[in-house]
Amino acid sequence: MRLLLKVISGIVIFFVGFALLMLGLSEIAGEVVTLTKVSKNGEKQDVRLWIVDQGDSAWLEHGDPSSFWITNLSQNPSLTLERDGKTHVYRAKADPDSHELVHALLRDKYGMVDTVIRLLSGEADRCPGMPVRLSLPKSGDL
Repeated sequence: MRLLLKVISGIVIFFVGFALLMLGLSEIAGEVVTLTKVSKNGEKQDVRLWIVDQGDSAWLEHGDPSSFWITNLSQNPSLTLERDGKTHVYRAKADPDSHELVHALLRDKYGMVDTVIRLLSGEADRCPGMPVRLSLPKSGDL
């Protein structure tokens, strides 16, 4: 019985340590923004994640393509993001064709930490996330 308890405790400690390592790596790598996403029942959830820029656009990559907040972008393209201590409302669109671009921008911006996180999470060869393109709305939009 004690052996089973030690094994279970070891497994729990390993997974908690792994989660803390991933969180720590993502937070120290560079810029982290807070995305406010809305669930189907209207609840808001804040998620911290990386952001990359190119030209007039920025990209996030987060979530399953079938997640409510991503599928809802076609009806409601407004997305709230806290960046540099300021809250902005962006026009957002799921952009599955930009996967390679987003990963190249992430590697350039976050360097080795991006590679380590992808390897540790098992996402080095496949990426379950959906790139989301952001742009500041023009006056009268949204």
